Amino acid sequence: MKISHILRLAPLAAIFLSITLVLPTQLSAQQLPAAVIAVVDVQFILQKATAATSVRDQVDKMRTEYQGIVNGQDLELRKQEQELKRQQSILAPQAFNEKRREFQSRVAAVQRQVQERLKKLDQMRAQGLKGIERALRPIIVDLAKERGFNVVLASTQLVFASKALDVTQTVLERLNQTLPTVNLTPPSE
Repeated sequence: MKISHILRLAPLAAIFLSITLVLPTQLSAQQLPAAVIAVVDVQFILQKATAATSVRDQVDKMRTEYQGIVNGQDLELRKQEQELKRQQSILAPQAFNEKRREFQSRVAAVQRQVQERLKKLDQMRAQGLKGIERALRPIIVDLAKERGFNVVLASTQLVFASKALDVTQTVLERLNQTLPTVNLTPPSE
C-alpha cells in the first residue's frame, strides 16, 4: 500500500520539480529595467509654491473676517453677562435662573459657530492643497518622460539621497507656471 501511494505522488513530484527548475531561468530571462530615480520634496513645494501662498492668503483673509465677527459677538456676550449680573439682585431666583440658562445657551451657540467656522477654514485649506497635489502629478510624469527616470520618491520617505537626484526646484518652477493661484470657494454660512 505504501508503494501505490508513492506511485500516485510521483507524477505530482515530477511536475513540481520541473516547475522549480524551469521557472527561475525564465524569470531571470525577463530582466527588469534599471531604476532611474528622482526625488521630490513635496512638503517644500507645498510651502513655497505661489499657489500654496494663494491658499494661505485666502484662508488668512477669511480667518481675519471671522475673527472680526467673533470679536463682535464676544463683546455682545460680555455686555449681556454684565446685564445679567446686574439683574441678579433684582430678579427672583427662578427668573434669574431662566435668564442665566438663556445666556448660557447663547454662549454655547456662539462657541459651536466658532468651531464650525474653524472647521470650514481647515476644509478650505485642505481643498486648496489637494488641488495643488493633483497638479503635481502630471508635472512629475512629464519631467520623468523628459529626463528618463522611472521612479520618483518623496524626500520624506528617504534616509539619504544625493542632491543630484533632487528635481524639486524644477517641479516647483513648472507648478508655479502651470498653477500660479488656486481660487478657493468660501464656506457658506
